[in-house]
Amino acid sequence: MNSIGSFFLGLVVVAATCYMIFSNENNLVMSEETANVVESASVVHDCTPGPRYDSQLVYAECNLDTPALGQQLPQAFQSFIPHFKGAEISWIMEIYQWVENDEQTSQKDNHGGKTTRHHYTYKQEWSMFPINSNSFRQQYYGGQSTHNFGQFPNNVEKIGNVKAEEYSLIAYGRGQPKSGYALDDRMTGQIPERGLTPESAGGQAFHSQYAGGDLKADALYVQGDYLQTVDGTPRIGDLRISFTGRTAEAVSICGKQEPSDNGGSGNGPAYMLTEWPPQVFDFWGRKTYELEKLYASKMTKDQFIEWYHRENQGVAMLGRIFFFILMLFACSCVWAPCSAVADLSMYLNQCTCGIAGSFIDAGLQCGICCASCTSAVVVFFVVFMISWMAVHPTYALVLAAAAGGAAYFHQDKANSKSAKGRELAAECYIKIDGV
Repeated sequence: MNSIGSFFLGLVVVAATCYMIFSNENNLVMSEETANVVESASVVHDCTPGPRYDSQLVYAECNLDTPALGQQLPQAFQSFIPHFKGAEISWIMEIYQWVENDEQTSQKDNHGGKTTRHHYTYKQEWSMFPINSNSFRQQYYGGQSTHNFGQFPNNVEKIGNVKAEEYSLIAYGRGQPKSGYALDDRMTGQIPERGLTPESAGGQAFHSQYAGGDLKADALYVQGDYLQTVDGTPRIGDLRISFTGRTAEAVSICGKQEPSDNGGSGNGPAYMLTEWPPQVFDFWGRKTYELEKLYASKMTKDQFIEWYHRENQGVAMLGRIFFFILMLFACSCVWAPCSAVADLSMYLNQCTCGIAGSFIDAGLQCGICCASCTSAVVVFFVVFMISWMAVHPTYALVLAAAAGGAAYFHQDKANSKSAKGRELAAECYIKIDGV
């Protein structure tokens, strides 16, 4: 029954993988053409916009002015990251728990099935959620109780973030920030994340012990890149918090320049960047994606386009590798019933001293594995080629026309040779008849 279920699961995964291969290739074409649109962008020198660029696609290398976010964190964290300025701060909280690991070893028996043995081990590690230890197979391990306790605080989210207000990040040149561009959330969301190291909070005369409920700053200690509720070796129920942030000092940006509502009131820049609408890029009527792109460093427009292409190619290649591995898995599921049938050869061990059945089963399983891998490779590359031709219809038509022309030329040449052969045979027949 398990092998039949695996068979149908494999068919579903094969179909889904075929669709994702096509989507990956289509996304590559659309992304590459979107990157090419940057060529037509007007370069705004010194990142100082003017009315002549309104409603145009622009490119600029800028400094970045960012708001302070440290004091917007939950009160328990504010004193540890007081000076951070950027687009976003995120945190993840973990709890120290006992974890049960099930190490399984399986061995085929002489009845076409297998025997599975379980070996349970236990260790203490950081977990994203409290683990119920009542279901553990052993309540003691290595002389220690494996009982878990502890909980996340009530006043702080386990996973949370603080984001800057939209248009509060400003890309500007050598002048004041108000002379630059206000950036929307879509643009600032492209600033890469990096880990943040908390600072030791000064002025704490004492530390309290966290025992559930609300989490307070005096219950936290800086331990490397983390905040912990223990100074030293963690205990069951202790908490650990890690932080990441989006920030940059300089950016290169490309988007559509529009007047800003805040500019008229004097509270912000007079201009902002939004998405450039999709553009038709071939006579088939296909359109690019919306264009609003940022890289967290200053570079020329040509370098920007090169980075954009490299990013697109890298994402597509990672997708191809992943989908190939997924296809291998799917085909192994499709061949699962054959593998289960091959296991029936283990019955021969009962009358051959445990030799013939194992030998035959090993050979059959090796053949099934080779057939599974071969079918995965064939299906993947056939689907890949069909997808490539579907997303490059012009090239596909040119190749088809070239192949058709070559076939016609070859056939015409063969027919010509055949006609000449018949003429020569007739000439020889006439000469012989006239002798």
